[in-house]
Amino acid sequence: MKAVKVTCRVAGTDYLIIGAGPAGISAGLKLSEEGFKVEVHEAARKPAMKPCGWGIPLPETLPFQVPEESVKKHIDGASLYVDGEHVLDYTGKNLGVVVDKPLMLGLLADQHSVDVLYKSPVNLRRMRFGPDKGRVIIAGGFPWYKGETINAIQLHLKTSYSWGELFEFYFDSGIIGYYWIFPLGKHVVKVGVGGFKDVSTLKSLLDRFIKRDERLRESQPISKLEGAKLAVGGIRVEESYPLVIGEAAGSVYPLTGEGIRPSMIMGYSAAKALSNGEDPIKAIQRTDVYWKVNLQRKILEKVKQLAPKSRADFLKNLNPEVLIRVGLGDFTKTSLLRLILKSPKILAAILKSFV
Repeated sequence: MKAVKVTCRVAGTDYLIIGAGPAGISAGLKLSEEGFKVEVHEAARKPAMKPCGWGIPLPETLPFQVPEESVKKHIDGASLYVDGEHVLDYTGKNLGVVVDKPLMLGLLADQHSVDVLYKSPVNLRRMRFGPDKGRVIIAGGFPWYKGETINAIQLHLKTSYSWGELFEFYFDSGIIGYYWIFPLGKHVVKVGVGGFKDVSTLKSLLDRFIKRDERLRESQPISKLEGAKLAVGGIRVEESYPLVIGEAAGSVYPLTGEGIRPSMIMGYSAAKALSNGEDPIKAIQRTDVYWKVNLQRKILEKVKQLAPKSRADFLKNLNPEVLIRVGLGDFTKTSLLRLILKSPKILAAILKSFV
């Protein structure tokens, strides 16, 4: 890997990271732990400004602990619907957490002495390449991503309804996407929709979704409508410089849009390889995140080819265990064999190619 000659604000900086999102902070955290001087440049005024549901399923799979101060809600289950029909309730203690993402990443940076410079955009075109200075890691999110993306929007709502400890997912075969309801507190939720439609259409669909749900109908927005792109084209890592990690490299589960956890795992794994003098690209390709994201991408490609009714039938007829474990990435290559036996032929063929 070639090095880049850059101008850093801290003398003797070993690594410059662009972006203080989940991947950038995780990479900075690990490199700092290993004794490297790291400088994270963030164009925004605080970390992780991209809107998202703030949900982290299976937080125990992260290489470090989520600061409890940032946890808004502990989640003990999930309810899944397909085209309005309830298909699954999945419960399990500590299934996940909903966090204040900017607070979580800020706390992690402070706890691990990661130097983050806010309102500090970096222009790569003005950098000079040379062998004598530090390295650059791009963790700038979806604007850097070269693969397929979809639109996603959400609202932060206050309601009179008392919410429990469940993620709620409403898959919509017409948009090849889903709505979500993530509780942040007893009377506060994040409600959104993402899919293969333009933003205007998604706004209309979200408004209709809220009006149909009596728990949300009289709700009051706490924030303006938020929107962003989601990378759903699978992980793309190239053997070139600078190193690209996180959503900039596609570390988002294409079927669910989950990006915090896979991006953190990718950033940490790449940084661990760099600190050991190993190839970070090969390290990323060895992670479970790499093959699970790309497995979901193959499934998404197949689902896109189906007619809406066939898509709905496909989701409704999936074994509940297969649906939840594949969706959450909660499986190994060994346990995948058992899931194959419970899967329809279309899905079984895709799963077999990854065993």
